[in-house]
Amino acid sequence: MGQTSRTNTKRFIAATAAGLMVLALPLASAQAAPKTVNPVGNWKLTGLQIGDAPVVPCPTPVTSFSERWYCDADTTLNLKANGNYTDNIPIITTNKGTWFSNNTNVIVFDDAGDNGSDARAYGMTIQGKTMKVSLKSAGRGPNEAVMELHMIFTKQK
Repeated sequence: MGQTSRTNTKRFIAATAAGLMVLALPLASAQAAPKTVNPVGNWKLTGLQIGDAPVVPCPTPVTSFSERWYCDADTTLNLKANGNYTDNIPIITTNKGTWFSNNTNVIVFDDAGDNGSDARAYGMTIQGKTMKVSLKSAGRGPNEAVMELHMIFTKQK
């Protein structure tokens, strides 16, 4: 009888361990696979943010910083499925070109007419109908700190 009890205990432990492994597999694969997003569509620039400061809604008020970092009430970005984009973002000098993304957290813009010499990569996050495009600005002078700048977009219909 000691053998049967010991055998049943071993089977119970083995079954429990196997069950835990089966339960852990979906969790591990879900954590390993990054969530893909589809940025194609029309986006309206609804706010700007510097670092962790509150989002300033568009149109932005006039400040000493707004000569370089501002948005109008009707600023848009149109990311087309064919890889082209158009925008009327006042802080970007060329408002059309090509784009691509890794469908998780990076988006790259290449202005039209520059032969690929001015491609810019940005951080990207999309949650629901909100897209945040982020870049680091090294400033214009030796005493200006590096800042994380964010453009907040809302997807349009």
